[in-house]
Amino acid sequence: LQEVFQTTEKQDDVSVLDAFKVKRNRKALLIGLGLRSVQQFCGSTAIIFYCSSLFEETSTFASPSIGSIIFFSLQTIVAMFSSCVVDTVGRRPLFLVSLIGTTMTLFILGLYLFLQNCAGINLEPYSFISPVALFLNIIFFSSGVRNIPLLVISELFDSNFKPTAICIATIYYALLAILMTQFFRITKEQIDISFPFLVFGLLSLISTLLFFLYVPETKGKTLEEIQILLEK
Repeated sequence: LQEVFQTTEKQDDVSVLDAFKVKRNRKALLIGLGLRSVQQFCGSTAIIFYCSSLFEETSTFASPSIGSIIFFSLQTIVAMFSSCVVDTVGRRPLFLVSLIGTTMTLFILGLYLFLQNCAGINLEPYSFISPVALFLNIIFFSSGVRNIPLLVISELFDSNFKPTAICIATIYYALLAILMTQFFRITKEQIDISFPFLVFGLLSLISTLLFFLYVPETKGKTLEEIQILLEK
């Protein structure tokens, strides 16, 4: 029994070490951290955290309470629907559509707030743009960017290293969430509320290009096939 435990410990040590020494594991870890980065580069945690105050500050079209209820209801409904179709549509197409849509809504919201707050243009007749952009943002985000990264990460690694990889990616995600939330708060207060949205939009645009170039489709592929793709 002791020999079994020793063998298991050795296998665990090797699997963790392989993440940094074997190309496919190293590449998989970078892809995993990149996907978790995309989730925060969209400003998701900051937007969710400041959701109520965003409706209060950016629009008179929807009350903060009603806006927040609609916002979080859309998040739940779309995320559930996305989970049902991800195996049919595929990870890459769904994630790309989700990320492109999220990027567009961030730029629309950032531009609207910039014109209203910094350019001094009266946009009162178009006050519906802000809440609609926020609603579309959470719809697009929840349709792919919200759920797919963890799914893809779980498919990139073998069973020996998967728990460690998910743990590393989760800790990284939590630290990045704190950083992005503080960035949103500080820039909103010191510069203008439009600034973080425009930055998030730019980061999301860059993320879209990097995802298109470097993240493989894992739908319907065995672990061996995915590992071969990562070796290229």
